[in-house]
Amino acid sequence: MKRGLIVALLAGSLAPPVVAQSNAAPADAGGPPHIISLSHFIHAVTTLGPTTSFYHDLFGLDIPATRPFAGDGPAKLNNVDGLTLNIAFPIINPDKVPMEFTEFHNVERKGMQALPTDPGSIQLVLHVRDLDAVVDAARRLGAPIVTTGAAPVRIDTADGPRRAIVIRDPDGYMVRVIEDTPKEATTAGQLQAGVALDVGVTNLEDTVRWYHEDLGLSATGDTQFKSDKAMTDLVGAPAGSEYRQAAVQFPMSNAHLIFSEWKGMPRTKFHERVPDPGAGGFVARVSDLNGMVKMFRAQHIHLESKGNAPVWFGKTVYDVFIEDPNGVNLELFQNIPLDQQKQGQNGDH
Repeated sequence: MKRGLIVALLAGSLAPPVVAQSNAAPADAGGPPHIISLSHFIHAVTTLGPTTSFYHDLFGLDIPATRPFAGDGPAKLNNVDGLTLNIAFPIINPDKVPMEFTEFHNVERKGMQALPTDPGSIQLVLHVRDLDAVVDAARRLGAPIVTTGAAPVRIDTADGPRRAIVIRDPDGYMVRVIEDTPKEATTAGQLQAGVALDVGVTNLEDTVRWYHEDLGLSATGDTQFKSDKAMTDLVGAPAGSEYRQAAVQFPMSNAHLIFSEWKGMPRTKFHERVPDPGAGGFVARVSDLNGMVKMFRAQHIHLESKGNAPVWFGKTVYDVFIEDPNGVNLELFQNIPLDQQKQGQNGDH
């Protein structure tokens, strides 16, 4: 992460429950539409076992028992009739950020891999006490290492110089691992505070503007490109590459979202459908989903969900999958109490 990066703070947190379906559409909410809270990160996998073992072995992540996901909400949300999935839902401590690993069935899946410099690429950023232990475990498992030279490099962060490396998990999903010197009162476990998603963007200023105008998130960073050999080596970019970044802290969460724009190499916009192994993104609760959808449609933003519209994931959960302008999957949902709903057609009112 860039030294001196200014982070804007916002506010909220709730995962969508699975309950009975409703045919009512939500009443319009007051004020500009905005994200209220981060719910969780999402990561589709080929098979849950190898992926969950990877995160347990490298980071000590406590993985709860996997289970089938009940109901037809995911099928409607992904616009695939008959789609089913199994999930594991660990918590990334000490930041207490939920991470949903999903193994989909009854749907075509195509695993692809982005370069860290591609728009739409995702890196899960984790901080650990002992980077050498993580690298040794990754090598034992044969995990691909993205970083030039396949060894940690020392990068500048807001907390000073830190060793870091980028590796791929069994699905090709990238994890940036940063070593932090343990401080007083830190937890005894391997993972330390500082979880984030670093996403590659086509244009930093356009991305920051879109997230502010459409989602109500205010990110701040340095608009000037910077050349930094350590960061270039970290992501395996060509020598002389440049980058610029901005970031925001998710509402009512310790997690951050980092936007990174690179230049100096060919870049290809990357996008996977939600069920594709290695696909990632995040889920957030919003204040006015209909208001957001009106903006999305005016901007010709793709809505993945059935009917090209939000769906009733549950009796009080109004939900949609979209692709942000960089190709990142976002699940946005609104909790609508029954007494605030009105009759209508999936938000067209």
